[in-house]
Amino acid sequence: MDRKPTKNYQIHYSRLAAALAALFVVVVIIVFIAAGGLKKESTDDGSTSADASDSSHISKPDNSKSSDDSSSDDSSSDDSSSDESEKEDFIELNVPPGAHPLEGEHGMEDLKKQITNKFSEYSGEWSAYIKNLNTGEYFTINNKQIYPASMIKLFATGAAYQQIEEGLINENDYLTYIHGMAVMSNNVAFNKMVWTLGRGYITKWCQENGYTRTAQYHGLLPADNAEGLATSKKRNETCASDVGKMLENIYNGKCVSKEASKKILDLLKDQHWRNKIPSGLPPGVVSANKTGDTEDQSHDAAIVYSKGADYIIVIMSENPDVSFEQDYKFIELSRMVYNYFNP
Repeated sequence: MDRKPTKNYQIHYSRLAAALAALFVVVVIIVFIAAGGLKKESTDDGSTSADASDSSHISKPDNSKSSDDSSSDDSSSDDSSSDESEKEDFIELNVPPGAHPLEGEHGMEDLKKQITNKFSEYSGEWSAYIKNLNTGEYFTINNKQIYPASMIKLFATGAAYQQIEEGLINENDYLTYIHGMAVMSNNVAFNKMVWTLGRGYITKWCQENGYTRTAQYHGLLPADNAEGLATSKKRNETCASDVGKMLENIYNGKCVSKEASKKILDLLKDQHWRNKIPSGLPPGVVSANKTGDTEDQSHDAAIVYSKGADYIIVIMSENPDVSFEQDYKFIELSRMVYNYFNP
């Protein structure tokens, strides 16, 4: 009597278990189908499913995520930051010293081509550095080391204000000499400052401030106080990009200090020798420049303040025995660059 009911119960439980299993399978199939349809629908119509959001983030890492999405997805945010850092590092490795990590020798291709073509028409060897101070675009042409002539006085002026800033010399005691070398390009004044600052100091200052292709090894002639200043048999040297970087630091208030930069800028704006780059500018256009001349070299470098853009222009040339006949070429190049920024 007791065994029959037990058997019936077992049959009942077996059928119930089979029914539940079948129901479970049906539910799983329905959920799977629904999920697949939802995923497809979200991707096609641009809705905010997780998959569509990730896809958008990958294609537009800068804009696709809101601030809320970014804060809730740390792993994606970290990956994006890492990718952009690698790009910056890569670009920075290919940028000359002093350039912004995200800027490089790009843009102004038309202007570079124009100047390169002009150089090919001129006798001698020519170098150039042009930089748009508004956008950071720049380029160099034949950026070789060259004898700077009186262009070395630009770096001596920066070195002098470094010692003034540090309290090693008194500005009032040497202002006449600083003005003499920076504005009048006087050799005696320059040699006096080299003696004052210390032999080798200008080169040391240049190296410490990123002008790594610039060095001052001797005094300048004609002058009666140059003897004994030589520290090497080498000649003084610089390059167009070092000169351009120096001018940019002055422009941005980063040469020694903001106050020192302003004083140096005022000296260059008061420049006596304005027969090259400034002479190629329209009347009223402000510029701050420094020249350098020997029988074999002719240089000029300037910060130009124009409506189209503030810019730096450095032109350096080497042409034995005829450098003093080159002024009109600087005027021509200066006008070309000005017209490019002010069409």
